[in-house]
Amino acid sequence: MNVISSCSFACTASFIYRKRHKLSGAIVGLFCGWGCMVFVMMLWNYLITPFYMGYPRETVIELLIPAFLPFNLIKGGLNAAGTMILYKPVVTALQHSHFIETTQMTEKRRLHVGVLLTSLLIITTCILFILSLKDII
Repeated sequence: MNVISSCSFACTASFIYRKRHKLSGAIVGLFCGWGCMVFVMMLWNYLITPFYMGYPRETVIELLIPAFLPFNLIKGGLNAAGTMILYKPVVTALQHSHFIETTQMTEKRRLHVGVLLTSLLIITTCILFILSLKDII
């Protein structure tokens, strides 16, 4: 199910980013990938969890909203935030090592402060949500 989760996130995000190769396209792609991943994983949790964990389907239905939805939202948020933070440094390193070619469009791009702050906000929100679920805060 991790492969399905990762593919639904990455394929959706990359498809949108390929069509709209700008910062706004990347952000829209990541958020759409996040939403697609949550939707797909809720469906797959409904279908596969009864077989994998041996629970009756009625029990899995009761767990979808309180257990599986928060987990998938947190996982997708961390995926999106991590991608926003790491994308530019990784692409720059690959360009400097000549593993990918440098174009004029990629030379002009830089890490935007807003993207970094949004990523950190998503990560902080996910961490605080986890801590609140554990009754730590």
